Amino acid sequence: MPLTTDQARIALILETVRIEEHVKDIGLSGGRPFYSMKPTARAFLVKSVLNVPTTKELIARLNADESLRTICGFVHGVVPSASTFSRHFANLSNEVVLDATHEALVVRHVGKEIVHHLSRDSSAIEGREKPQAKVKIERPPKRAVGRPAKGSEPVHKEPSRIEAQLTQDYETSLSQLPRGCGVGSKTNSKGHLSHWIGYKLHLDVADDGLPISAFTTSAHVHDSQVAIPLARMTSERVGGVFYETMDKAYDAAGIRQAIGELGHVPIIQPVDRGGRAVPLDQAQAERFKTRTTVERTFANLKDNHGGRFVRVRTPKKVHAHLMFGVLAIFALVLLKT
Repeated sequence: MPLTTDQARIALILETVRIEEHVKDIGLSGGRPFYSMKPTARAFLVKSVLNVPTTKELIARLNADESLRTICGFVHGVVPSASTFSRHFANLSNEVVLDATHEALVVRHVGKEIVHHLSRDSSAIEGREKPQAKVKIERPPKRAVGRPAKGSEPVHKEPSRIEAQLTQDYETSLSQLPRGCGVGSKTNSKGHLSHWIGYKLHLDVADDGLPISAFTTSAHVHDSQVAIPLARMTSERVGGVFYETMDKAYDAAGIRQAIGELGHVPIIQPVDRGGRAVPLDQAQAERFKTRTTVERTFANLKDNHGGRFVRVRTPKKVHAHLMFGVLAIFALVLLKT
């Protein structure tokens, strides 16, 4: 049976991403029938490509479309049950398959290329779970005002997270960021403060709209806390970066220092701190306009690839759900379909 235009497009996307190359099947003991996770992983990617909101609807579509079942790789046309899909999704998220697939995809298609303008931002992801309580950080007592007494020990000042990240590799920096469900707040373009319960997705996006690096944190994590590890992650995946554009949430000396050490030029919208902010010059302002690529990517993810249908819980599963959408966007941009 010949494939329709949409089916051929899906087959091309699956062949581009090759998620099955990073999936390892887990053997099961007992009488439970064995189902390979490779076609299930391909089916979850199709779910994001087609913007199917639930797994139940995905299974119904697979059962009704023989060609789609064959494209995904289900043997003899047998589609697993919803519980098997759920178990496979948990395994895929625990094995970090999606991050490995994304990294391999970026290295394969962009690894030797130069990114002229890299845009960085985050977006609110609403969750369906209770927020975790924030971990209280014990801070040293405030030093008394005035000259310290003779013979007293000097007060040790703990470095900020950004200062600590300057001497860390990006894996260590990311591992120290909160990732559980939290309460976030953000001032929108009209100056109004909005709140949500859930997570934040942080993205680095190239000029052409290819998402290069992605990470999911708790909603209350400030954007600036993720800039340095994301910049270093991106630097390892591509041939080079000329400019990194960010909004005023990233205006910090440590971020500028770290990006400069990578050989990149930071273009960060300045924050007016007592009238001392230096505005972007004309050339920087023109380059800053390219930051709309990351905003369009977030809009595409939420409108067309499952970003608004986060029905799973726990940080790993939420990140895996979002990464299926990121993989779908990467393939579609690469294929220009």
